[in-house]
Amino acid sequence: MQFSNGLVKIKKAVVDVENDFKCLCIRHTLNGKDIKLNGVPQTIILPMRDIRSLEVKKGDVIDLSFQRNQLQSTKKICIKYQINKDTNKNQESKKYKKSKIKMNSNNIDKVFKGLTLVMVGMEPEESELREAVEKRGGKLICISGKQGKSRRKTVKSRLSEGDIAVFTKSYVSHAATNLAVSVCKELNIPFDSVDGFGKSNFLRTAEKLIHNLK
Repeated sequence: MQFSNGLVKIKKAVVDVENDFKCLCIRHTLNGKDIKLNGVPQTIILPMRDIRSLEVKKGDVIDLSFQRNQLQSTKKICIKYQINKDTNKNQESKKYKKSKIKMNSNNIDKVFKGLTLVMVGMEPEESELREAVEKRGGKLICISGKQGKSRRKTVKSRLSEGDIAVFTKSYVSHAATNLAVSVCKELNIPFDSVDGFGKSNFLRTAEKLIHNLK
């Protein structure tokens, strides 16, 4: 991973399939190393516009760039490599073809059906997380990660609507974390926290909490 003036570049990442979203992602590089942000392994969903223009598919090797702390809005596939199976050498592909990848979003399990999930922090991911939760039959309530003790009444009111709560450490202040934990314990609402960025981490944590409700 390279850093330059706020730009992060991931070199020679292997394209995989994210089962939750039935779409393409990257988790590790060609040499087998996990892709990490702030020391936490990541699953990064690839932008559809680049998948289409470069005809990216599972098993391809790519370079991905994004602005630090703006992963979702700035991520871009810079290069798609053509793997020569006979010589095992990588050559840059400059071919732009019509995409043949078909994403099927109709087979997503309704794992959150009838449930309300509360997200504390991760405001930059709110729209994507809301869509993911609603596709799974649930409702998402978002609380700012910058709330302090003075907002206890507001936080308590919103948390009281939820079945579970997930805190995102990357976007939640220490004061907001303490407040949310205190309220969850008071209301007996199951909660957990996630490190790093991305929908997959959030969804896995939420599903684990909901599984424990049963």
